[in-house]
Amino acid sequence: MAGKGRKKAANRKARPKGLDIETADGGSIGFFEVMQNLFGKTLGMPEPINIRGRGTRSRAWRDFDKAIKLVEKASSLEDEEVQKRLAREAIAISADCSAAHQMLGHLAMESGDASAEQHFREGIAGGERLLGPGVLEDHAGQLGHIPEAGGYLSCRRGLVQCLVLAGRTEEAADECYELVDLDDDDEMASRCILLDLLISLGRFDDARELCIEHCCEQETEWAYSRALVEFAAAGDSSRARAHLAGAIRLNPFVPGMVLSGEQFESVPFFGERGGEDEAMAYVEASRRSWLDVPGALSWLREATNMPLRGAAEPRRKAPTAKALKVIAALPQHDDETWQVDLRRNRGQGWTFYVATDDCRLLEGEVSDTRPGATRLWGLLEDVMRRPSDGDPRRPGTIAARLGALPKSWNASFARLGIKQEWRDSLSVIDAAVAHVNAQVEAADDAARAEADPDSDPRADSVELASLPQLDDEVWEAAVRLAPSWITGEGEPYRPWFGLVASQTRDVAIVPDVRSEPPGPQTLLRLIQRAIRKAGVRPGCIEVADEATVAGLRNGLEPAGIEIRHSGEGMPTTTRLTSFLAESMDGPVSIPPLVKVPGMTESIQRNLYAAAATFYRERPWRKAPSDSVVDVREPGENGRLFHLVVMGQSGVQQGLAIYEDAASLEGALSGDEDAAARGTSMALMYGEPFEIHASDLDMIEQRGFEVAGPEAWPLVVRMNPGRSLRPLLAWEAEVFAACLPLVPGFLAAVPFQRRGGRSGGKAAGVWKSPSGHELSWR
Repeated sequence: MAGKGRKKAANRKARPKGLDIETADGGSIGFFEVMQNLFGKTLGMPEPINIRGRGTRSRAWRDFDKAIKLVEKASSLEDEEVQKRLAREAIAISADCSAAHQMLGHLAMESGDASAEQHFREGIAGGERLLGPGVLEDHAGQLGHIPEAGGYLSCRRGLVQCLVLAGRTEEAADECYELVDLDDDDEMASRCILLDLLISLGRFDDARELCIEHCCEQETEWAYSRALVEFAAAGDSSRARAHLAGAIRLNPFVPGMVLSGEQFESVPFFGERGGEDEAMAYVEASRRSWLDVPGALSWLREATNMPLRGAAEPRRKAPTAKALKVIAALPQHDDETWQVDLRRNRGQGWTFYVATDDCRLLEGEVSDTRPGATRLWGLLEDVMRRPSDGDPRRPGTIAARLGALPKSWNASFARLGIKQEWRDSLSVIDAAVAHVNAQVEAADDAARAEADPDSDPRADSVELASLPQLDDEVWEAAVRLAPSWITGEGEPYRPWFGLVASQTRDVAIVPDVRSEPPGPQTLLRLIQRAIRKAGVRPGCIEVADEATVAGLRNGLEPAGIEIRHSGEGMPTTTRLTSFLAESMDGPVSIPPLVKVPGMTESIQRNLYAAAATFYRERPWRKAPSDSVVDVREPGENGRLFHLVVMGQSGVQQGLAIYEDAASLEGALSGDEDAAARGTSMALMYGEPFEIHASDLDMIEQRGFEVAGPEAWPLVVRMNPGRSLRPLLAWEAEVFAACLPLVPGFLAAVPFQRRGGRSGGKAAGVWKSPSGHELSWR
């Protein structure tokens, strides 16, 4: 295994193993002999190791004790300036007081000062002088039990943090190896960080060896990380699946949270094993590792059959006073009644429906299992705050079928001024469900007919010949891969649309949606079904290609219908198919980049090539998410852009571009109102279903470059009010120019904290070969 720490481990002096613990006089005692009282004391901690001996204390140790007292005093205070003054006084007394250097380093890191790394390195040097080479060698692995080594170990951990934030991942991994060798009990702080770093670096053999040596298969964080390492090393293997299955048994909440992309609060976990709190702690610390392994998210979703929508249910408590206050602030439509119901689907799973009395469906959320009360409330709250039709509002009345909603909500509805009605039937929802069931049944019938080897389509056409024929009626018929994704039924997929439409009357006659690719008789059966439904035969049917023409002529010849190749691009079915796809995408769908006016193939090729190179360089490892790079275009009047690299937080990888400082400050300050008033452009990497299906088709048809399974680029423009649209042609050119600049700049001018929220090495302006001028903001 690579790293300085591996050599030190090989030369480590032998020491007691198992449950025996070395004592100050060189002997050993059993673990259970040092168990302390259950009340008020730490359970199972060994006695501290005494390294000072029994003789007269040296001057160095006396000075160290005086310095430590100052540090302890500073730690009890809240005034940072006083803390810094006392820490400096402690260092003046004993330069070997690592705890004082650690305090200065920690305060420097919090304020964004680049001196943090130097403070930690000085603390490490001081600790090594104080402890001496004999102690470091003789007690390697046990330093955590030596009180005087606490500051020294803390400085090493602080240095790891600095290196990680600066993107110096190799150095950080080496430092973690040193910590692993120095303190065997530091399982969470060093080994988990080291594992993430090795995965990030692609050192999967080293990561597997670390897991085998140190991990506990009964701990959630190690179980999931081991599964990830096995997948990274060998792909979708039986061993990777076995480790994943074991991890899921320990904590089933992790996969949904990893796949959700939701950012969780960074809080230590002290709760129940196997629960949501533990899952949140793991995902907050390790989701970046899952993003760093190509294909890992797709594998996790497929292996767990996890649906995209609702993959990780946000933990919503029963309606609190604060939650009710948010809803109460929405305008109320007293004359509007909403129908609400929870129903089991014809196959598996459940659907939660919300519709208005005037036939507008506001919500149709699908779930594999029956959602609980907190999830139902969350869905209803989301409909009120973000309805698919109209502005945010609360209705005057909610009508529900008895048993669909918890009775405990009665008081909450009353506080919101919402009346309740209980109905035996809900007309709008009943009609929607009946329509869906009819479509499913029709599709099932068509599939059975298509699969029946004894079925003769020509015989059916003979039967249809008895129907009247409209010679002037022209139909179009097509089966196409839908330009949209289905994301609520397990693994996301693109359905197949079958459509028979009247070109003469511009209406759809028979639509068909199926998840599997169509068979050779699908279109013929669809046309026959359309003729039966319409009760007439058209004079002509147009199809998209000559091969289809030949097949349909043979099947429909007895019906006396002309089949011909369309020379005008099938305008009716194209328009109606797009309409169907848009209705499936929902109100938040972003139009495809390929349909932007002026978006040439050359612009797109350059953009996707630059995005692929940017992804492979992984600049988020070298630039914190709150750091800003200013880029000025070549020329006297070159425009100024502000770039923010996304990814170090482990939530979303990509690049954001701001054109004005006000929008940038609003985004970085966390002020949502200010951010909503601003504008920005963003490129975000994700899986194929996260970009528009039309763009996916275009990328594959034209052979554009994509760097990996989770590296499909979605590029958007956010306008005031957080409305999204695709980039314009000139904006795509800006992105294509800026993306290649960032890795080169980070290599030439490494990031360093220098005060304030972000900053960089004080090296002035770096000029790229293309003439762009870049600098840290």
